[in-house]
Order: sequence, then structure tokens, then C-alpha cells
Amino acid sequence: MRYASDIRIVEKVGRGLVEAVERGEVPSDLVRQYVAEMTGEGADVIVLGCTHFPFLQEEIARAAGPDVRIINPAPAVARQTARVLRSPASGGGTAEFYSTGDTSVLMRTAVSICPGLTTEHFHKINIQ
Repeated sequence: MRYASDIRIVEKVGRGLVEAVERGEVPSDLVRQYVAEMTGEGADVIVLGCTHFPFLQEEIARAAGPDVRIINPAPAVARQTARVLRSPASGGGTAEFYSTGDTSVLMRTAVSICPGLTTEHFHKINIQ
């Protein structure tokens, strides 16, 4: 028997959400639209499957209502990253942030979470 074989996954690509977060916006109407589509298909749990979506967690939870569980994997990913970086095998390192979007928005957000970061930690890249 397979684990959770009775579970049905409802997958939605949040077009426009990443770009809005990178602009520092919370697109309430768009969030409500995506959440309504998912809950309309029977979703009772929403996993924030993109690094941008925790910034929309409150709006997603508000749109989903109290009967829908929101799972944010970001804290677990951060704890594992911290464990790996503290390991002597990691050899230390520095924090570097890369974005295909506006690095000034990324920097404002990151500095609010991790004071002490400076502009040299942030880099704009193009991915073709």
C-alpha cells in the first residue's frame, strides 16, 4: 500500500504572484482568485511551494478561511540551511543574494529580516 494513496493534489501556478512580491505588493484580488480555484477543487491544505509565497501567507490564509490549513515550508528550509552552514564541513562562507528581478526590492526585504546586509550582497542576474 502506498502512503497517502487517497490524497488528491491540486496544483496551481501562481502567475503574477512572484512578480507582485518582488515589487513589494500584495495582490489581494489575484490571491483570492487562486485560492478560490484551489478550494473550489476541494483543497483543504495549501502548501506555499515557492520562496515568494510566505510573503503572501496572511493574505492566502484570509482568502482560504479557517477550514484550510496553510503549510509554510520556509522555516524548516531555513533551519536545515543553518544546520548545514554551521557544520564544520561547510567551510564557512558569505551570504550572497541573486535575483532576476529588482534587487532593491529584494534588498529591502532581506535587510528587514537580516540586518547588516549591504548592497554588495545582492546581484542581478539574467537567466535565458
